[in-house]
Amino acid sequence: MPRHFQLAAVVTAVFLAALPSCAQSQQHAFDGKWWLNVNPDERSGFVNGFSDCAVWSAHNNSFNATPEQIGDKITERYETHKSSLNQSVIELWKNLPTPMQKTSAGGETWSNPHWYLNVGWWLSEREPSQSGYIEGYLHCSKSLSLSSESYSHSANFYSNQINVYLKTHKTAEKVPVATILQRFRDQKENK
Repeated sequence: MPRHFQLAAVVTAVFLAALPSCAQSQQHAFDGKWWLNVNPDERSGFVNGFSDCAVWSAHNNSFNATPEQIGDKITERYETHKSSLNQSVIELWKNLPTPMQKTSAGGETWSNPHWYLNVGWWLSEREPSQSGYIEGYLHCSKSLSLSSESYSHSANFYSNQINVYLKTHKTAEKVPVATILQRFRDQKENK
C-alpha cells in the first residue's frame, strides 16, 4: 500500500476515534462551572425551560419556579460554596428552599399551562434566553426520563426549527413554546 494511503488511513482512524469525544464536548454538564460562566439570560432561559418541562410535561412540581424566584439563589450558592461547583444545577436547585408560589395582591398569576412561556415571550427574548430555554427543556426531558418526548438534536437545531416555524405561522402568539418544540421531537417508529 502506498505511503500516502497509509497516512490517510491513520488520519481517518484518528478523526473517527475523536468523534465521540467531540460530540460529548458539545453537551454541557449544566453544573456550577457552566452556570457561573454563561450569560445571565441563558441561565434565566434554562430555568424557564427546565421548569416548563418539569411542571407541565413531567408533572413534577419540585421545579415550579421562575428565574426571578430561583436564579439568584442558585448563583449565590455556587459563589459561596465553591465545593458545589461540580454539582448539577438541577441537584442544587432540588435542595434549595422552594419559593412560595402565592402572589401578593396585584401579583401576576397564570392559570394556563406553560404560564407566560408562549410565542409572545419567545419573540421578546434575546438569543441566549431562547437557547437557555431549549437547553433547560431538553435537559429536563432527558433527566426526568420523559418517555413521550425524545430529542436527539442540539438545542441550536430546535431553536432554529422554532424560528422557521414562526415565520410561517404569524398568528401563533399565544401558543406555548413547548407545544411548538414538541412538533420537532423524535418520531417513534411503529413496529
